[in-house]
Amino acid sequence: QILMKLDGGDYGEIIRRRILTPLGMTGTDPTFSNATRLSMATAYTTLYDDRPGHPGDPQVVAPWIEYGSGDGVLVSTAPDMARYLAMLLNRGATPAGRILEEADWQRLTAPHARTGEGDVTYGYGMFGGTLDGKPIFFHSGGMLGFTSMLIGEPRLGIGAVAFVNGPGSAGGVARFAVRALAAAMTGDSLPAVPPPEDPTAVPHAA
Repeated sequence: QILMKLDGGDYGEIIRRRILTPLGMTGTDPTFSNATRLSMATAYTTLYDDRPGHPGDPQVVAPWIEYGSGDGVLVSTAPDMARYLAMLLNRGATPAGRILEEADWQRLTAPHARTGEGDVTYGYGMFGGTLDGKPIFFHSGGMLGFTSMLIGEPRLGIGAVAFVNGPGSAGGVARFAVRALAAAMTGDSLPAVPPPEDPTAVPHAA
């Protein structure tokens, strides 16, 4: 609401004009709409919505909604999100010009608040923390039947984006990808493939 008040126009139009079009993110839509649905992966969720999810639960197609607010709404592709990640790793700069000024990039990623989860902090739009002792910025995403994770490792200028169209977390995939890239660049041994989730564990069971 603040963005629309300051910039004028529709939220989705502002995002397209200020970010998507300058970055060449032609496969990305700033809203979930019936017009975008046919180009999207099918989303799945566990059958039982009255209890914590379990890896053995049957999966069904997730409910569909049209949605146009600022949280969890972007419809995108891996190549387009790679363009966005490259812009962040370049501190707001692109070959066609800046999306963010240096000071704004600092505000986006600098620690402004602690989350209560280890060393994880939140800036004006991006989480900060460490991966194997190295500074990273990251952000997750989610919608009914979808999760995603973007991680950037500025020291080496690498990062990863992962999508999951069903139960589970994209974070483990993205962290493994960043670790594998870092190992390949530095000549270290490749990381072990993450073990499968414990099928008997229920997160936050209490």
